[in-house]
Amino acid sequence: MAGTARADSTRSLPAVRGDAHTLGHGCTRRPRQTTPMTGTIVRLHTEPAGSGTSRAPGHYPAVFAEFMLPYRDPGPFARWQQQHDGRTATLHPTPSGSPMGGDLYPFGVLPRRLLAWMATTAVATGSRHLNAGKSLADLARTLGLTTDGPSLHRLRDQLDRLTGATVQIQDATPGPGGVHVRGTTLRVAEHYTTWNNEHRHWGLDGQDTGLAITLSSEFFTSIVTAPVPIDLHLLYLLGSSPLRTDLYLWTCHQLQQREQTHWHTTYRTFADTFGSRTLRPRRFHEALRSAARDVTSLHPDIEITADRGGLNFIVAGRGNQPGGERA
Repeated sequence: MAGTARADSTRSLPAVRGDAHTLGHGCTRRPRQTTPMTGTIVRLHTEPAGSGTSRAPGHYPAVFAEFMLPYRDPGPFARWQQQHDGRTATLHPTPSGSPMGGDLYPFGVLPRRLLAWMATTAVATGSRHLNAGKSLADLARTLGLTTDGPSLHRLRDQLDRLTGATVQIQDATPGPGGVHVRGTTLRVAEHYTTWNNEHRHWGLDGQDTGLAITLSSEFFTSIVTAPVPIDLHLLYLLGSSPLRTDLYLWTCHQLQQREQTHWHTTYRTFADTFGSRTLRPRRFHEALRSAARDVTSLHPDIEITADRGGLNFIVAGRGNQPGGERA
């Protein structure tokens, strides 16, 4: 697999036990409605699949499976905006609180794992009030991470950056009288509070409690209305590469949206919507092809091949492979 996966990538892997129906084993369909369990911690355990592999049914927010977070820190004064097919996504980061000003963008793999946990928990409990456990280490273990000091520091930093962020989506539709623009603003969290004591316990207003994060009503509604089904086991096996992670999440979203047996997506589309702005086009294409090989090797229901213009996606058992070389 391209790149080096962190040692924490195969620790305890999340799953929500219940009535998940699979699209093979690589993605899962939305589970049937269950009784809300407000305040329940969604623990992460793998379940055996019929093929002998393990799966961990979960979910991901659709907006972040279509427009991706940055891979690296854009810096305190950057502007993060993506445009594709008449849609514009603008990420408004968390203010730093520094006298010097600047903003704090969520970036890398950690906020993607946090978003998967948020969506999986919101769908499983039917509540926007998320129980993150009694300590930061509890949350780290839930996400399949190590609990050493540096790992917990990175997790706390990315949690602060993510929960304070807002994404604004604008759809522009040309018409006879001009361009019709429709916008939606989604705050990730309405509020969250943490309280650091010697045991790194969470707290709400200084009291010991697991109820630490409340999603905004708009973001919660967007999640439970159309959650993207994913396999958290596979997500964690992809390791520390945001590009591999994004290609998998994007593929699951496309499988949910499309009925075709195969489709083609251009490199330009990926460049417009994925989180890498530091690679030259040729390097980005090479990295994307490498990520496609990794996703194909782990995902039993999708084969990704490359041609000069982009990537071909072939759903297993639904048609013949179009022209193209293996990614």
